[in-house]
Amino acid sequence: MRSWIGILAILVVMATAASAQEFYVRNKPFRDVMVVGGQAFVSVEAFLKAAGYAWSTSGDAVVLQQGQGGGPHLENPDLRLKLGTRTAAIQGTNRGGDVYVPLRDTAKFIGYAVTVNSETGIVDVAQAHLISANEEKAAKEVAEARSARDKQLKEAWEKRLEQIKEARAAKEAAEEEESEDEDEAADADEDADADEDADKSDKSTKSTKSSKSTKSSKSTKATATSTEDNPDLDASDKDKDLKSYDEDKDGKDLKSYDEDKDGKEATSYDEDKDGKDLKSYDEDKDGKTLASSEDKVEPEKPKEANLVIVSRDAAPNLATGEVTMTAAVQNQGYADARNVRATVKLVGPDGRTWWSRTLYYPGLLKEDEQWNIQSTYRHPAQGAMPRGNLEFKVDLAYDKK
Repeated sequence: MRSWIGILAILVVMATAASAQEFYVRNKPFRDVMVVGGQAFVSVEAFLKAAGYAWSTSGDAVVLQQGQGGGPHLENPDLRLKLGTRTAAIQGTNRGGDVYVPLRDTAKFIGYAVTVNSETGIVDVAQAHLISANEEKAAKEVAEARSARDKQLKEAWEKRLEQIKEARAAKEAAEEEESEDEDEAADADEDADADEDADKSDKSTKSTKSSKSTKSSKSTKATATSTEDNPDLDASDKDKDLKSYDEDKDGKDLKSYDEDKDGKEATSYDEDKDGKDLKSYDEDKDGKTLASSEDKVEPEKPKEANLVIVSRDAAPNLATGEVTMTAAVQNQGYADARNVRATVKLVGPDGRTWWSRTLYYPGLLKEDEQWNIQSTYRHPAQGAMPRGNLEFKVDLAYDKK
């Protein structure tokens, strides 16, 4: 009685575990499954038929061949499977007169992959792609070509980096030399202005002294002439100041050549009729200094970063369904890039996006620095992933301020 209870408990556990998952072989539902201790077992005969294999026995070996038709009934749970030149020992168990074998070991031997979707509970068994010698050779050649290309890109970038540094150094030297020339020109202009002011001051002083000397000489001569020409003048007349030629008949001082008829000083050529200084050609009507063409300096353009994707690649492993994605981003600009981010996508042969993610560069991506991106994606079908061209897309963004 107790043994029957134990058997029933095992069957309930098996049924519950099996019902929690749905099994598919080559996209068709597969029912001959039992789960023990988290491991799935399948009826070997039903599984081989669903996978498209026929079998025959040769001694203690079960020889497999691709094709429909099935084979003799298998009773021994200790199986030695043979496919071509390969063999594998599979330890099974008897259940209800059939031999049940571990699903993963048996599927792997015949070139199938088992994919478990934990969210939906679907277990999919699909044919994996077996790597042939030619494919392995081709993969090696592709890897070598990729390595050579990466090396070439690296050498080209290093050469370009040297050119950028040399051009930058030459530009800085030219700017420094131009700044020195401007400073020297400004100093020369200041010295010339100072010399011109000094010359004007000397000329003004000499003119004033000459005018005063001329007036004094003329006055003295006039006095002497008047005395000599009139010897009969009495003493009182002699004691009086003789009218100099600088006075008119009314006793008023004659206007000097430096004064106009109103007693005001004559306006110099530097002044207009109202006595105001004439505006120099360097000033406009509002008194503002006009800027010369040399003073007009175009504003310097702000320096910006320039992010360039120099390489990107998606390398699939068809045996495991793993895709390795790599990309190299370089800052070839003249400023640091802040908050650099890359939105990466893996697009499958069917044109659908298999995987997408946004990656961030830590800190500032400085001038001439490179960001190496690497990510890995695993296809749910593993070795049964679709074949075809994969596209790895990279969209870059950064804060310009």
